[in-house]
Amino acid sequence: MSIPINHRVVLVVGPTTSGKSTMSRKIRDGFSGTSVIVSHDEVLLGVNQNQPQNVIDLEFRLQYLNRIQEAVSNQKNQLIIIDSFNIGSQNLQAVLLFLQLLGYHDKVTLLKTDLPFSLHTEFCMKRDDLQFRLNTTRNELYLTMISQNEFYHGPLGSLCESFLGTEEFRIEDPRDLEFVYSISENKVDKNSQKTIK
Repeated sequence: MSIPINHRVVLVVGPTTSGKSTMSRKIRDGFSGTSVIVSHDEVLLGVNQNQPQNVIDLEFRLQYLNRIQEAVSNQKNQLIIIDSFNIGSQNLQAVLLFLQLLGYHDKVTLLKTDLPFSLHTEFCMKRDDLQFRLNTTRNELYLTMISQNEFYHGPLGSLCESFLGTEEFRIEDPRDLEFVYSISENKVDKNSQKTIK
């Protein structure tokens, strides 16, 4: 599957262990210009976990939005990849509105993971960074994957809703992707356009 990267901001959305971080790195590594990833995993690791859950959630959201603001405001970043925790429709809409508040009015390339259950389970079972995920057990990760998938596919989830100002693609297998970079010349030099498999 070939995905055109036509816009400065790429938003990667989906449940846990659906290949978002791997896909984000592949997009970044294939781009010859200046790029940055805003990773929800990295932001979460920077939050003190020895606090009440509501404080953790608030601090996480503030730091996450701050990272997005820093990335967008830095004009050297020709490509911004946001690895998103927003599987809920309202939360995803809030991020898109936040980008507009920051002065970003171009379209957003929106990549929605939608893996078949068997492949998603395979990814979950092969995940080897459980220590990275704040001591989550594999069984806990599997249960989180199932509950997030149900929400993501449901009426409040972001998978089945279309969002204004986005160019959307549904990804059923992130291993089988080719990214074609065609960001406009006023954002990226002609020589930085390339394709990666």
